[in-house]
Amino acid sequence: MKHFSDNGIPTKETPFEVAETSDVIVTMLPTSSNVLEVYTGQYGLLHGGNPLRPWLLIDASTINPQTSRRVSATISECFLREKRGHRDRPVMLDAPVSGGVLGAEAGNLTFMVLSYI
Repeated sequence: MKHFSDNGIPTKETPFEVAETSDVIVTMLPTSSNVLEVYTGQYGLLHGGNPLRPWLLIDASTINPQTSRRVSATISECFLREKRGHRDRPVMLDAPVSGGVLGAEAGNLTFMVLSYI
């Protein structure tokens, strides 16, 4: 993080601090437990409860569907700090990626997007 901040890129210490300054958040984490920690952990994106600033949360982790549904259900109970069009609740998109490291290196990743709305 020091490297980024030294180069003028804003950094934050916790996922919660990221949520406080972001309208859209994209996560791509290695395991279900990492996703739960980042979203619902002590300093997670949802730590502040209602209302939330981010109106769109996209998780591109390739994890079990039960975790994605659990996080989505938690997000669906939240309200937005500022209404977005006709929406007063944030949107969660489950967007796991296929292709692995080789696909990433070749620029050939495929996103599979699912909304639990």
